Amino acid sequence: MHVGEKIRLARKSQYLSQKKLAQLANVSPSYLCDIERGRSDGSIRVLHNIAQALHMELAELLKTLN
Repeated sequence: MHVGEKIRLARKSQYLSQKKLAQLANVSPSYLCDIERGRSDGSIRVLHNIAQALHMELAELLKTLN
C-alpha cells in the first residue's frame, strides 16, 4: 500500500472530501488527488500537513509502507 492509499482511506473514514482535506492541509485539491493516486509522492512537509489535518502523526502515516 502506498502513502496515497493510506491517505485516501483515512480521509474517507473521517468523511472528508478531497477538497476539504486539501484546504485543511493547505495544498491544492489536484495535488492531493495526485498523491492519493500515486502519481506524486508529496514532500515531507506536505505529508506532515496532511497527517495533521487527518489527526495523525506523520510516522503513523508512513508506517508499514513498502
